Amino acid sequence: MESQIKHWIRTGKVVKGKAKPEVGPRVQARMTRERAQVEGKIGTIKRQGFNKPDAKTNFGVRKSAFRAALGFNLRRFAKDIAMSAKVQAVAAA
Repeated sequence: MESQIKHWIRTGKVVKGKAKPEVGPRVQARMTRERAQVEGKIGTIKRQGFNKPDAKTNFGVRKSAFRAALGFNLRRFAKDIAMSAKVQAVAAA
């Protein structure tokens, strides 16, 4: 039973249907929250160009992942700079 609980926590497998969860409600709620956060991050990375990488090797897939993450961070950085310029312009006026 203990190894099943560790497996459930490690994999984040969600119990479906009428089956009883093997862990308590607090652990189940935590895993649901964590899984929701991961799904959101995966969706963001896919929008940044990592939906179907053309790379055939592990190195190529890693390179595509870094490129998608870099693109995401650069866009967010540019938004922050533009927002701070707006705030400075309003404060100066």
